[in-house]
Amino acid sequence: MITSRTVEDLALFDRKILPNLIPFLYEEGILVLTGSGQVGKTSLMFLLIRHLLREGIPARNLFYIDLEDPAMLDRLNAGVQELLYFLESQEADLSEQNFVFLDEIQYLDHPSPFLKLIADHHPKIKLVVSGSSSFELKRKFRDSLSGRKVVFEILPLDFLEFLRFKGEDVLRRWVERYTITQMRSGGVQPDPHVLSFHSEALGRLFEEYAVFGGYPKTARMQSERAKIAYLTDVYQSYARKDIKDLAHIEHIGAFNRLLRILGLQIGQLANLHELTNTVGVSRETLQRYLFLLENTYVVKMLPPHFTNRRKELTKMSKVFFPDPGLRNAIVGNFDRLHERIDAGQVMENAVFSQLLKNLGPLEDVAFWRTHAKSEVDFILRGKTLVPLEVRYRPFRKPELPSGLRAFLNKYPSQAPAFVATKDFLGQTLVNGTMVWFVPCWLIG
Repeated sequence: MITSRTVEDLALFDRKILPNLIPFLYEEGILVLTGSGQVGKTSLMFLLIRHLLREGIPARNLFYIDLEDPAMLDRLNAGVQELLYFLESQEADLSEQNFVFLDEIQYLDHPSPFLKLIADHHPKIKLVVSGSSSFELKRKFRDSLSGRKVVFEILPLDFLEFLRFKGEDVLRRWVERYTITQMRSGGVQPDPHVLSFHSEALGRLFEEYAVFGGYPKTARMQSERAKIAYLTDVYQSYARKDIKDLAHIEHIGAFNRLLRILGLQIGQLANLHELTNTVGVSRETLQRYLFLLENTYVVKMLPPHFTNRRKELTKMSKVFFPDPGLRNAIVGNFDRLHERIDAGQVMENAVFSQLLKNLGPLEDVAFWRTHAKSEVDFILRGKTLVPLEVRYRPFRKPELPSGLRAFLNKYPSQAPAFVATKDFLGQTLVNGTMVWFVPCWLIG
C-alpha cells in the first residue's frame, strides 16, 4: 500500500507526457508504459500515484509492485489469485476501485493471460504496467490483450525537460515560447533581441545535452565523470540483460560490433550488404539484430521520403540514436563538441532526438535524397511537409542550403521550413515558403 507521505517526499519532476497519461487512469483497460531502462517509467508511475492521491483517492486503494523483486515475481507467476491474496494481505477492499502499478511486467513468465484475467474478471482493479523492452513485450503479449490495453512509449528527456531537471526554469520558459512546434502551430515569431540574452547559456546547455543525452539521472548529475560512468553502465547493462538474457543472442561480439559501427555511422545510409560483410553475419541475422535494436529503443532507422511511400520499403534508411548520450557511450567518446571530429554528426543526432520526442499526432519524420544527391536532413510528415536542415555553424545572414532549395522547388508549401544553426536567428522567403534559421535549442 502507498502512503501519501512516501510519494510526496520523492523528488519527482513532471514529464511532458504526464497529461496524456492521466485520462487513461479513469478509462477501462490496461495502461502500459514501455521504453528502455532508466528513462523514468517508474518515476512516471509515482507521478500518476501522486496525481491520484491529490485527486482524493485513498492511499489504501493504491499499490505499487516491483517485479524485479524475486519474491513478488515468484508469487505472481503462480497466478492472479496470488495478486488478490497480496492485496487482501495489505487490507485492500476488493469491492472498491483499486489501482495496481506493476513495474517491469516483462519479467512475468506469462504476462498476457495474467493481465487478461484481471481486465476481464476484476474490473475494480485498474492496472498500470511498465515494460523495458518492446521486443520482450511483443514476444510475451499475445492477441488476447487486443482492445484491453493502451500503450505509451516513454522516451528520454527532450531539451525542455532536460532544462527542467537541471533547474533552469527561466531558460526553459523562454525556449518553450519559441520552439519550432510553437512557430508551426501558432504563428509565433521569436524575437532575436530577447533571445540573444540567453543564447550563450542555452547553446552551452544544448551542447551538454548533445553529448550526455536525456537520461533523467544524468541531467541531475554535476560531475562529468559520474555521467560517463552512469551512461557506460547503462550501455553495459543493456548488452548483458536486454540482449544476452532477453533476446538470447549467442554471438554477442558480432552484435556489439554492429552497434558500434552504427554508432559511428549516425546520419549515414545503412547499407545492409556492407554491414553483413563488416559484422560477419548473414543478412537474415543482421536484419534480426536491427529489429532488436529498434525494439529495445537503442536505434531508430529513419526512412527516406518519397511521394510514392511504397518505394520506402526498397530504399536504404539512415541510422540515428534516440538518446545522444547512449550513442556516445557506445562509441566511447564524451569529448566536448569543439574537440571532436564528429561534432556535426553529434549535433544532427541531437536534433533528430528532439524531433522524435516532439512529433505531433499522426506525424512522423523522414529524410529526403534524390538521385542527383540533393538532400534534406529531416522531413516532418503530417498534414504538411516541413523540411529541416541542420547546419551547426555560425551564420551572419540567411544562406539557404542547396538541398533545401531543391526540396522547396519540388514541394512548394505555405508551411515554414527550418535551418537549425549554432546560434543564428533569421528568416528568408523562398518560392512563397518562409525559411526560418533557428538555433538548435529551439528544435522542439
